Amino acid sequence: MLIRLDACFGNDQNINWLLHRGYQVLSKGKSRKHASLVACQVHEWYILDEHKWIAEVPAHLCHRYYRHTKTVVLRWYNQKTNLFKHALLICSLHGYDLFKISQLYNDRASMENEIKADKSGLLLPRRRKKQLNAQEALVLLTDLAHNILAWSRHFWAAEPAIGDIGIYGIVNKIMPIPGKLTFKDNQLIKVRLLATHPLAKPVLASLHAC
Repeated sequence: MLIRLDACFGNDQNINWLLHRGYQVLSKGKSRKHASLVACQVHEWYILDEHKWIAEVPAHLCHRYYRHTKTVVLRWYNQKTNLFKHALLICSLHGYDLFKISQLYNDRASMENEIKADKSGLLLPRRRKKQLNAQEALVLLTDLAHNILAWSRHFWAAEPAIGDIGIYGIVNKIMPIPGKLTFKDNQLIKVRLLATHPLAKPVLASLHAC
């Protein structure tokens, strides 16, 4: 299991705690000042994009953790402040080069978007249980609902009007459409939707295409 941490949680104690228990870690370092000091001692940089560079940190500059890790330093130019900024990425995965480590860390953005979708579409922050077990069960049910809704996206892909709809849109725009479902022998045989609803036609067209 890979645990990705942002700078708020990327201190040495947290990283060691995870490594000691067998997790893989990809973490941004907590101290920007330390990252800048390390960057001053690095001379071989590789271009990530127009205003961003990456380099591997020499072993003698790396903090030693419970398990072997690789540390890379990022440098980017902030056009608003006209200053260079730096950050460290600590990775325990073996066989990953600099670019793969950077890409893997940036992939967390899609996960964060999915969490935001659960918060807005499935109202995760508004549901609280007094007992820990009940709250854990609620989170698991929310994950199940998220997966079912994510898997249903291919139903809407055929219609441009709803082809890029997310979880929030499915819950708040498609599911509330008034209609009627007809089943026979536990099989769905007919779907009727309110004709005056603006999304009724594209939804029916998408379902028919599937």
